[in-house]
Amino acid sequence: MIHFKKHVQKIQNGEKVEICYSFIHDAEYQDLFTLLQELLLAMRKPYIIEAIFMVLKEILVNSNRANAKRVFFENKGLDINDEADYQKGIQLFKQAVLDDWKFFESVLSDTEYYVKLVIFQDKNQGLIFEVHNNSELIPIERERIQKRIDASERYDDIISAYREVADYQESAGLGIVMMILFLRSIGLAKENLSISCENGITSSILHLPAVLIPIEISNKIRSQILSQLEGLPSIPYSLHRIMALCESTHATLASIAAEIEKDPAITLDIIKLANSSAYSTFKPITSIIDAIKLIGTRNLLNILHVIHTRRIIKELFPKMEKEWEHANQVAFITRELSQRIQFKDVETVTVGALLHDIGKIVLLSLEGDLFRFVWNLIRKREMENTKVIEEVAIGISHSELGSLIAHKWNVPPVLTSIIQHHQQPYLAEPEFKEHVEVVYIANMIANYQEKKVEYYSFDLQMLAKYGFHSQEELDAFVVEVEERLQQQNNTSKPFPGI
Repeated sequence: MIHFKKHVQKIQNGEKVEICYSFIHDAEYQDLFTLLQELLLAMRKPYIIEAIFMVLKEILVNSNRANAKRVFFENKGLDINDEADYQKGIQLFKQAVLDDWKFFESVLSDTEYYVKLVIFQDKNQGLIFEVHNNSELIPIERERIQKRIDASERYDDIISAYREVADYQESAGLGIVMMILFLRSIGLAKENLSISCENGITSSILHLPAVLIPIEISNKIRSQILSQLEGLPSIPYSLHRIMALCESTHATLASIAAEIEKDPAITLDIIKLANSSAYSTFKPITSIIDAIKLIGTRNLLNILHVIHTRRIIKELFPKMEKEWEHANQVAFITRELSQRIQFKDVETVTVGALLHDIGKIVLLSLEGDLFRFVWNLIRKREMENTKVIEEVAIGISHSELGSLIAHKWNVPPVLTSIIQHHQQPYLAEPEFKEHVEVVYIANMIANYQEKKVEYYSFDLQMLAKYGFHSQEELDAFVVEVEERLQQQNNTSKPFPGI
């Protein structure tokens, strides 16, 4: 178990922190992420946490596999330095990794092979990350790595790199290009990453200077998306009128209901929403008065933003039912989670959950093939967070796009914060942090239910903060939520969920 705060203090005091592995488990990658989060938050560089983590994870994965490769070749009686043996063995090794990577855990634990991570701070150079493994690169590996580093300048995004990189034998080619693209996204260059060999040790060193100048990623795809964003319609006058009445201190429930009923479409949308899984009601809601009572007059203004957003996006991008279902599921889990932890502002986080993925829906509609490519790449390379890879692949993340849409439509700040930071809750404004954290956990639980993420994909410290101290406790809550949702879905209702 890593003592995160002690390690951070040691690094800030100029001492070295060393972590040694024989085989790197998912839990240890999660520990590394937590350590980086603590360290970079303390250094006031939170926006680079994911990029640095992904680069280090890529290096650690490659180092771990390099060690496993040596053991594999030795066990097969193949000479890794012989070109014919290498070509024969690498295909067998690749298949072995795909079939059962966990097998190598027991194999490596009985050898002297290791991977060592060293982190320290230099007053002149900044933060240094070193990864050492005691399997020296052979000439063919050195040539491939150098070739990819040199070629990385040709690529503006992962899409073009993926299409051009032809050498997938060990997937190192694309991995190196990805690392350099991640570094470029936070204002670093390929020169900040060096790979060398000496005395049987391969060393990968990442240099993070004290002063970083973040850059805005810009490419043709991003420009096209933002230009289409400009074309989204504004809030209609009828909805403005209702919103203004909701903000009035003199309005009554009856006067608000009367104004809403002037617009049958808005009336139906509110009743539909009150009957959806997001609001966990087993009694059918059939009148606008009952719907407002359930939703709450204080929360009605937020609900009107949901209705406007969904209506416009459905008109422009109609084939997104599955994503709306996911939003409803996250909203349901948000309510269940809020009750579990006695979170007071249940209605606001429920609405935030309903809106959290509006950027993803727009991205899927505008650049569906590219977005699906990003998700496939994330799953293939066992990445936890889509934001950074969306940025280097498309030029904009779905959370950033969602926040731009929210600003365009004057969505309240707390909801905008949930949309913008639901993948990175530690970046949320202090006054909205707990709101964002609740939706983050609910969204991750929904993805966990759908087997899109693993237990160690969660921020485990945040899970513990909200009462989940083990995978067993999380699984028990998931089963409970699934049973309650199934029970609600089996209840007859006059209106389907929107």
